[in-house]
Amino acid sequence: MNLVNETIELIVTVDPRFKANFKPDDDTICVGSSVGFQNLSLGGFQFLWKFDNGSTSKLYSPPPQIYNTIGDKTIELIISENSPNCKRTDAITYKISVKPNPISNFDFSPKKPEENTATNFINLSTGADSYLWVFGDGENSTKRDVNHFYKSTGEFDAMLYASTKFGCVNISTAKVNAIVKPLADVPNAFTPNGDGKNELFYVRGYGISKMNLRIYNRWGQVVFETDIQEIGWDGKFKGSPQPMDAYAYTLTVEFGDGTKLTKKGDLTLIR
Repeated sequence: MNLVNETIELIVTVDPRFKANFKPDDDTICVGSSVGFQNLSLGGFQFLWKFDNGSTSKLYSPPPQIYNTIGDKTIELIISENSPNCKRTDAITYKISVKPNPISNFDFSPKKPEENTATNFINLSTGADSYLWVFGDGENSTKRDVNHFYKSTGEFDAMLYASTKFGCVNISTAKVNAIVKPLADVPNAFTPNGDGKNELFYVRGYGISKMNLRIYNRWGQVVFETDIQEIGWDGKFKGSPQPMDAYAYTLTVEFGDGTKLTKKGDLTLIR
């Protein structure tokens, strides 16, 4: 009896392009917000998403998910093929972090507006790292607490944006009333001698929206100019102290209610 060894070569092709993969639109979100997911898988005919918020999806591109509790959330994607010649699965997980929102809150005084009086805004927010005040008159501030002078009479919608370092934001609002009587004036002398008293020559007033102040020496040379009310002349020109003398000034002002004022006069620098 002769035994014949026969070898049969069988070639099986396995498609290597099969791998579960996805990417969230953001790996850190704020509680109550949604996040989308991009399916980057290679191959697969069936998909199962598990979102760690109680929901699942069998779509290739799942709908955005909302997370209403803070903490690390695990998302899993399982892909599979189920054909007569090939049955296989692959899975991948990804974690996102859900951060808490801050609580924005503030108070202000006086509640009943007083003429030409600043509004004192008191920040009562919790859980925030930075702040943005929007006063309702086109001005804002990033200070924690702030005094704000409104430039015209009226009712304003004040807002406080409280933010965390993760970009989570909460907003509080209040209606604030102001009474402003337009006023602008300058002193007739100042003493920039280093004693800390009356060191600057600057414009005093209320309701000033725009202004320009120029100061001239006796030869008509401009030694100081500003468009900002809070910036005053320190008695120097190009860094050099100017002599005790009489100087001329011109002042133009536009108030928040649209009225305008022009003044000219003399001031005395005393050392």
